[in-house]
Amino acid sequence: MNSTFLIVLIAAFISFILPAIAYSFTSKKRGRFNNDDSKNTSMFIPLAVPLFAVTSVLYYTIYDHKDFLTVLTSAELIIPFVSAIIIGFTGTIFKNNKFVFPIVLFLGSFASSFAIPDAATTFVINLNPLAVKALIGVIWFLFSLMYRYANIGDALLSIQSITIAGGIAILGLIGAIPAFLGTLGIIFTAGFLALMSFTWYPARLKISNNEASCFGFMLFSLIAWASTENAAGCVLIFCLYFIIDILWALLLKLSFMDKYSNMQQNASYCKAMELGMVPNLIANYVIRIQVLLLFLGVFQALADNHFSLLLASSLITIWFMYRLQNISNGPQSFKDINRQVLDDLQARINDIKQYSNKDNNF
Repeated sequence: MNSTFLIVLIAAFISFILPAIAYSFTSKKRGRFNNDDSKNTSMFIPLAVPLFAVTSVLYYTIYDHKDFLTVLTSAELIIPFVSAIIIGFTGTIFKNNKFVFPIVLFLGSFASSFAIPDAATTFVINLNPLAVKALIGVIWFLFSLMYRYANIGDALLSIQSITIAGGIAILGLIGAIPAFLGTLGIIFTAGFLALMSFTWYPARLKISNNEASCFGFMLFSLIAWASTENAAGCVLIFCLYFIIDILWALLLKLSFMDKYSNMQQNASYCKAMELGMVPNLIANYVIRIQVLLLFLGVFQALADNHFSLLLASSLITIWFMYRLQNISNGPQSFKDINRQVLDDLQARINDIKQYSNKDNNF
Protein backbone atom coordinates (compact mmCIF):
# COMPACT_ATOMS: atom_id res chain seq x y z
CA MET A 1 0.00 0.00 0.00
CA ASN A 2 1.25 3.48 -0.93
CA SER A 3 2.59 5.23 2.20
CA THR A 4 1.09 8.60 1.21
CA PHE A 5 -2.35 7.03 0.82
CA LEU A 6 -2.02 5.45 4.26
CA ILE A 7 -0.98 8.76 5.83
CA VAL A 8 -3.95 10.57 4.24
CA LEU A 9 -6.33 7.81 5.38
CA ILE A 10 -5.10 8.03 8.96
CA ALA A 11 -5.27 11.85 8.85
CA ALA A 12 -8.88 11.74 7.61
CA PHE A 13 -9.81 9.24 10.34
CA ILE A 14 -8.26 11.41 13.07
CA SER A 15 -9.96 14.53 11.64
CA PHE A 16 -13.31 12.76 11.95
CA ILE A 17 -12.99 10.74 15.15
CA LEU A 18 -11.52 13.38 17.48
CA PRO A 19 -14.24 16.00 16.85
CA ALA A 20 -16.88 13.24 16.95
CA ILE A 21 -15.68 12.10 20.39
CA ALA A 22 -15.66 15.69 21.69
CA TYR A 23 -19.15 16.36 20.28
CA SER A 24 -20.46 13.10 21.71
CA PHE A 25 -19.17 14.03 25.17
CA THR A 26 -20.69 17.52 24.88
CA SER A 27 -23.99 16.11 23.68
CA LYS A 28 -24.23 13.70 26.61
CA LYS A 29 -23.21 16.43 29.05
CA ARG A 30 -25.89 18.78 27.79
CA GLY A 31 -28.50 16.05 27.84
CA ARG A 32 -27.59 14.97 31.37
CA PHE A 33 -27.23 18.35 33.05
CA ASN A 34 -28.92 20.80 30.67
CA ASN A 35 -27.15 23.69 32.40
CA ASP A 36 -25.44 26.88 31.33
CA ASP A 37 -21.91 25.49 31.86
CA SER A 38 -22.42 22.76 29.28
CA LYS A 39 -23.93 25.24 26.83
CA ASN A 40 -20.76 27.33 27.02
CA THR A 41 -18.74 24.46 25.52
CA SER A 42 -17.36 25.48 22.13
CA MET A 43 -18.43 23.66 18.98
CA PHE A 44 -15.58 25.15 16.97
CA ILE A 45 -12.45 24.36 18.97
CA PRO A 46 -12.95 20.53 18.95
CA LEU A 47 -12.85 20.70 15.14
CA ALA A 48 -10.23 23.42 14.64
CA VAL A 49 -7.52 22.03 16.91
CA PRO A 50 -7.39 18.50 15.39
CA LEU A 51 -7.45 19.95 11.86
CA PHE A 52 -4.59 22.30 12.75
CA ALA A 53 -2.53 19.45 14.23
CA VAL A 54 -3.20 17.09 11.32
CA THR A 55 -2.53 19.79 8.72
CA SER A 56 0.78 20.68 10.37
CA VAL A 57 1.90 17.06 10.35
CA LEU A 58 0.90 16.63 6.71
CA TYR A 59 2.78 19.79 5.75
CA TYR A 60 6.03 18.39 7.11
CA THR A 61 5.48 14.89 5.70
CA ILE A 62 3.80 14.92 2.28
CA TYR A 63 3.93 18.56 1.14
CA ASP A 64 5.76 18.94 -2.20
CA HIS A 65 6.38 22.50 -3.40
CA LYS A 66 6.95 21.21 -6.95
CA ASP A 67 3.20 20.59 -7.31
CA PHE A 68 2.39 24.26 -6.68
CA LEU A 69 2.29 27.10 -9.18
CA THR A 70 3.88 29.26 -6.48
CA VAL A 71 4.50 27.99 -2.95
CA LEU A 72 2.51 27.36 0.25
CA THR A 73 4.62 28.77 3.05
CA SER A 74 4.42 27.60 6.66
CA ALA A 75 3.27 31.08 7.71
CA GLU A 76 0.50 31.04 5.12
CA LEU A 77 -0.64 27.69 6.53
CA ILE A 78 -0.25 28.34 10.26
CA ILE A 79 -1.50 31.93 10.65
CA PRO A 80 -5.11 31.22 9.54
CA PHE A 81 -5.40 28.28 11.95
CA VAL A 82 -3.90 30.18 14.87
CA SER A 83 -6.12 33.17 14.07
CA ALA A 84 -9.18 30.92 13.83
CA ILE A 85 -8.51 29.36 17.23
CA ILE A 86 -7.96 32.79 18.82
CA ILE A 87 -11.19 34.03 17.21
CA GLY A 88 -12.97 30.90 18.45
CA PHE A 89 -11.94 31.49 22.06
CA THR A 90 -12.83 35.17 21.70
CA GLY A 91 -16.30 34.28 20.47
CA THR A 92 -16.84 32.01 23.48
CA ILE A 93 -15.38 34.31 26.14
CA PHE A 94 -16.87 37.56 24.82
CA LYS A 95 -20.08 36.13 23.36
CA ASN A 96 -22.16 38.86 25.00
CA ASN A 97 -19.97 41.65 23.65
CA LYS A 98 -21.04 42.82 20.18
CA PHE A 99 -17.78 44.60 19.34
CA VAL A 100 -14.84 42.42 20.45
CA PHE A 101 -15.60 39.43 18.22
CA PRO A 102 -15.91 41.32 14.88
CA ILE A 103 -12.76 43.33 15.65
CA VAL A 104 -10.72 40.16 16.30
CA LEU A 105 -12.30 38.55 13.23
CA PHE A 106 -11.29 41.55 11.12
CA LEU A 107 -7.70 41.50 12.40
CA GLY A 108 -7.43 37.74 11.86
CA SER A 109 -8.73 38.07 8.29
CA PHE A 110 -6.09 40.62 7.36
CA ALA A 111 -3.30 38.80 9.19
CA SER A 112 -4.15 35.66 7.20
CA SER A 113 -4.48 37.44 3.85
CA PHE A 114 -1.17 39.28 4.25
CA ALA A 115 0.55 35.93 4.96
CA ILE A 116 -0.11 34.98 1.32
CA PRO A 117 3.08 35.32 -0.78
CA ASP A 118 3.11 38.18 -3.29
CA ALA A 119 3.64 35.82 -6.21
CA ALA A 120 0.50 33.87 -5.35
CA THR A 121 -1.77 36.91 -5.55
CA THR A 122 -1.41 37.18 -9.34
CA PHE A 123 -3.42 33.98 -9.72
CA VAL A 124 -6.38 35.67 -8.00
CA ILE A 125 -6.32 39.11 -9.64
CA ASN A 126 -3.43 40.57 -11.61
CA LEU A 127 -3.09 43.76 -9.57
CA ASN A 128 -0.64 45.19 -7.06
CA PRO A 129 0.03 42.43 -4.45
CA LEU A 130 -0.80 44.70 -1.52
CA ALA A 131 -4.11 45.69 -3.10
CA VAL A 132 -4.98 42.04 -3.77
CA LYS A 133 -4.12 41.05 -0.20
CA ALA A 134 -6.28 43.88 1.14
CA LEU A 135 -9.13 42.75 -1.11
CA ILE A 136 -8.74 39.14 0.04
CA GLY A 137 -8.74 40.36 3.65
CA VAL A 138 -12.03 42.19 3.14
CA ILE A 139 -13.62 39.20 1.40
CA TRP A 140 -12.25 36.87 4.10
CA PHE A 141 -13.85 39.02 6.81
CA LEU A 142 -17.21 39.38 5.02
CA PHE A 143 -17.37 35.68 4.14
CA SER A 144 -16.67 34.72 7.76
CA LEU A 145 -19.12 37.25 9.17
CA MET A 146 -21.89 36.22 6.80
CA TYR A 147 -21.28 32.49 7.20
CA ARG A 148 -23.66 32.56 10.16
CA TYR A 149 -26.43 32.70 7.55
CA ALA A 150 -25.34 29.23 6.42
CA ASN A 151 -26.34 28.12 9.93
CA ILE A 152 -30.05 28.97 9.67
CA GLY A 153 -31.22 25.34 9.64
CA ASP A 154 -30.03 22.05 11.11
CA ALA A 155 -26.96 20.69 9.26
CA LEU A 156 -27.03 23.40 6.55
CA LEU A 157 -23.67 24.84 7.63
CA SER A 158 -22.11 21.37 7.53
CA ILE A 159 -23.63 20.62 4.11
CA GLN A 160 -22.29 23.84 2.59
CA SER A 161 -18.87 23.29 4.19
CA ILE A 162 -18.67 19.70 2.94
CA THR A 163 -19.51 20.88 -0.59
CA ILE A 164 -16.64 23.38 -0.57
CA ALA A 165 -14.09 21.10 1.12
CA GLY A 166 -15.20 18.05 -0.86
CA GLY A 167 -15.02 19.96 -4.13
CA ILE A 168 -11.46 21.05 -3.36
CA ALA A 169 -10.63 17.44 -2.48
CA ILE A 170 -11.88 16.30 -5.89
CA LEU A 171 -9.93 19.06 -7.65
CA GLY A 172 -6.82 17.72 -5.94
CA LEU A 173 -7.60 14.15 -6.98
CA ILE A 174 -7.99 15.07 -10.66
CA GLY A 175 -4.83 17.20 -10.65
CA ALA A 176 -6.55 20.57 -11.12
CA ILE A 177 -4.83 21.85 -7.97
CA PRO A 178 -1.86 20.47 -5.97
CA ALA A 179 -2.48 17.08 -4.36
CA PHE A 180 -1.61 18.54 -0.95
CA LEU A 181 -4.54 20.97 -1.14
CA GLY A 182 -6.75 18.06 -2.19
CA THR A 183 -5.59 16.23 0.93
CA LEU A 184 -6.52 19.22 3.07
CA GLY A 185 -9.92 19.15 1.38
CA ILE A 186 -10.29 15.51 2.44
CA ILE A 187 -9.49 16.13 6.10
CA PHE A 188 -11.73 19.23 6.21
CA THR A 189 -14.52 17.12 4.72
CA ALA A 190 -13.96 14.45 7.38
CA GLY A 191 -14.15 17.06 10.14
CA PHE A 192 -17.36 18.59 8.81
CA LEU A 193 -18.89 15.12 8.42
CA ALA A 194 -18.38 14.68 12.15
CA LEU A 195 -20.07 18.03 12.72
CA MET A 196 -22.97 17.12 10.42
CA SER A 197 -23.64 13.88 12.29
CA PHE A 198 -24.42 15.93 15.42
CA THR A 199 -26.28 18.81 13.74
CA TRP A 200 -28.53 16.78 11.44
CA TYR A 201 -32.21 17.10 12.33
CA PRO A 202 -33.11 16.60 15.10
CA ALA A 203 -29.84 18.28 16.07
CA ARG A 204 -28.13 17.08 19.23
CA LEU A 205 -25.92 20.18 19.24
CA LYS A 206 -26.45 23.74 18.09
CA ILE A 207 -23.89 26.10 16.54
CA SER A 208 -23.90 29.71 17.71
CA ASN A 209 -23.55 32.64 15.31
CA ASN A 210 -20.01 33.39 16.45
CA GLU A 211 -19.00 29.75 16.02
CA ALA A 212 -20.55 29.71 12.53
CA SER A 213 -18.36 32.69 11.62
CA CYS A 214 -15.32 30.81 12.98
CA PHE A 215 -16.13 27.82 10.77
CA GLY A 216 -16.45 30.19 7.82
CA PHE A 217 -13.10 31.80 8.66
CA MET A 218 -11.30 28.46 8.77
CA LEU A 219 -13.02 27.23 5.62
CA PHE A 220 -12.06 30.37 3.73
CA SER A 221 -8.39 29.58 4.31
CA LEU A 222 -8.92 26.48 2.17
CA ILE A 223 -10.74 28.60 -0.42
CA ALA A 224 -7.88 31.13 -0.47
CA TRP A 225 -5.23 28.44 -0.94
CA ALA A 226 -7.16 26.88 -3.83
CA SER A 227 -7.81 30.28 -5.42
CA THR A 228 -4.11 31.14 -5.46
CA GLU A 229 -3.64 27.94 -7.45
CA ASN A 230 -5.92 29.18 -10.24
CA ALA A 231 -9.13 27.53 -9.00
CA ALA A 232 -11.10 30.63 -7.97
CA GLY A 233 -13.86 29.94 -10.50
CA CYS A 234 -14.33 26.41 -9.20
CA VAL A 235 -14.58 27.33 -5.52
CA LEU A 236 -16.92 30.20 -6.36
CA ILE A 237 -19.33 27.69 -7.90
CA PHE A 238 -19.03 25.47 -4.82
CA CYS A 239 -20.14 28.49 -2.72
CA LEU A 240 -23.01 29.57 -4.98
CA TYR A 241 -25.91 28.28 -2.88
CA PHE A 242 -24.69 30.16 0.17
CA ILE A 243 -23.86 33.34 -1.76
CA ILE A 244 -27.10 33.53 -3.76
CA ASP A 245 -29.25 32.73 -0.75
CA ILE A 246 -27.67 35.60 1.20
CA LEU A 247 -27.91 38.04 -1.72
CA TRP A 248 -31.58 37.18 -2.25
CA ALA A 249 -32.35 37.57 1.46
CA LEU A 250 -30.50 40.90 1.48
CA LEU A 251 -32.35 42.20 -1.58
CA LEU A 252 -35.68 41.36 0.06
CA LYS A 253 -34.61 43.17 3.21
CA LEU A 254 -33.59 46.23 1.19
CA SER A 255 -37.10 46.38 -0.28
CA PHE A 256 -38.04 47.93 3.11
CA MET A 257 -41.26 45.92 3.26
CA ASP A 258 -42.19 44.89 6.78
CA LYS A 259 -42.62 41.21 5.93
CA TYR A 260 -39.01 41.06 4.67
CA SER A 261 -37.43 43.03 7.50
CA ASN A 262 -35.92 39.92 9.12
CA MET A 263 -33.09 38.82 6.82
CA GLN A 264 -32.86 35.32 8.29
CA GLN A 265 -36.55 34.72 7.62
CA ASN A 266 -35.94 35.54 3.95
CA ALA A 267 -33.66 32.52 3.52
CA SER A 268 -34.81 29.59 1.37
CA TYR A 269 -34.80 27.27 4.38
CA CYS A 270 -37.27 29.46 6.29
CA LYS A 271 -39.50 29.90 3.24
CA ALA A 272 -39.66 26.12 2.78
CA MET A 273 -40.45 25.69 6.48
CA GLU A 274 -43.38 28.08 6.05
CA LEU A 275 -44.74 25.76 3.35
CA GLY A 276 -44.74 22.88 5.82
CA MET A 277 -41.58 21.03 4.74
CA VAL A 278 -39.78 19.32 7.61
CA PRO A 279 -36.08 20.16 8.20
CA ASN A 280 -34.65 16.80 7.09
CA LEU A 281 -36.45 17.01 3.72
CA ILE A 282 -35.14 20.55 3.21
CA ALA A 283 -31.62 19.38 4.04
CA ASN A 284 -31.93 16.52 1.53
CA TYR A 285 -33.13 18.94 -1.14
CA VAL A 286 -30.21 21.29 -0.41
CA ILE A 287 -27.79 18.34 -0.66
CA ARG A 288 -29.03 17.67 -4.19
CA ILE A 289 -28.44 21.28 -5.18
CA GLN A 290 -24.97 21.12 -3.66
CA VAL A 291 -24.11 17.87 -5.46
CA LEU A 292 -25.04 19.51 -8.76
CA LEU A 293 -22.83 22.51 -7.94
CA LEU A 294 -20.07 20.09 -6.99
CA PHE A 295 -20.14 18.58 -10.48
CA LEU A 296 -20.35 21.96 -12.19
CA GLY A 297 -17.43 23.29 -10.13
CA VAL A 298 -15.29 20.29 -11.02
CA PHE A 299 -16.18 20.61 -14.72
CA GLN A 300 -15.18 24.28 -14.50
CA ALA A 301 -11.61 23.12 -13.86
CA LEU A 302 -11.63 21.47 -17.30
CA ALA A 303 -12.88 24.58 -19.14
CA ASP A 304 -10.62 27.01 -21.01
CA ASN A 305 -12.19 30.08 -19.40
CA HIS A 306 -11.86 30.17 -15.61
CA PHE A 307 -15.43 31.45 -15.12
CA SER A 308 -17.21 29.97 -18.16
CA LEU A 309 -19.74 27.92 -16.14
CA LEU A 310 -20.41 30.57 -13.50
CA LEU A 311 -23.45 32.13 -15.22
CA ALA A 312 -25.07 28.77 -16.03
CA SER A 313 -24.38 27.53 -12.49
CA SER A 314 -25.91 30.70 -11.01
CA LEU A 315 -29.07 30.39 -13.09
CA ILE A 316 -29.47 26.72 -12.19
CA THR A 317 -28.97 27.51 -8.50
CA ILE A 318 -31.52 30.33 -8.61
CA TRP A 319 -34.04 28.04 -10.26
CA PHE A 320 -33.66 25.28 -7.69
CA MET A 321 -33.79 27.74 -4.82
CA TYR A 322 -37.00 29.14 -6.30
CA ARG A 323 -38.36 25.59 -6.46
CA LEU A 324 -37.38 25.02 -2.83
CA GLN A 325 -39.27 28.13 -1.75
CA ASN A 326 -42.35 27.22 -3.79
CA ILE A 327 -42.27 23.43 -3.95
CA SER A 328 -45.92 22.46 -4.63
CA ASN A 329 -46.99 24.92 -1.94
CA GLY A 330 -47.13 22.23 0.71
CA PRO A 331 -45.48 19.32 2.51
CA GLN A 332 -44.34 16.38 0.38
CA SER A 333 -42.72 13.00 0.76
CA PHE A 334 -39.04 12.47 0.08
CA LYS A 335 -39.93 10.49 -3.07
CA ASP A 336 -42.01 13.39 -4.46
CA ILE A 337 -39.24 15.90 -3.81
CA ASN A 338 -36.70 13.58 -5.40
CA ARG A 339 -38.83 13.22 -8.53
CA GLN A 340 -39.34 16.96 -8.84
CA VAL A 341 -35.62 17.66 -8.42
CA LEU A 342 -34.72 15.14 -11.12
CA ASP A 343 -37.39 16.47 -13.50
CA ASP A 344 -36.22 20.04 -12.99
CA LEU A 345 -32.59 19.02 -13.39
CA GLN A 346 -33.34 17.26 -16.70
CA ALA A 347 -35.21 20.34 -17.94
CA ARG A 348 -32.31 22.65 -17.07
CA ILE A 349 -29.80 20.31 -18.77
CA ASN A 350 -31.96 20.28 -21.92
CA ASP A 351 -32.05 24.10 -21.88
CA ILE A 352 -28.25 24.24 -21.65
CA LYS A 353 -27.93 21.74 -24.53
CA GLN A 354 -30.27 23.81 -26.71
CA TYR A 355 -28.30 26.95 -25.88
CA SER A 356 -25.03 25.21 -26.78
CA ASN A 357 -26.47 23.90 -30.05
CA LYS A 358 -27.54 27.43 -31.05
CA ASP A 359 -23.99 28.66 -30.46
CA ASN A 360 -22.59 25.81 -32.56
CA ASN A 361 -24.95 26.63 -35.44
CA PHE A 362 -23.54 30.14 -35.59
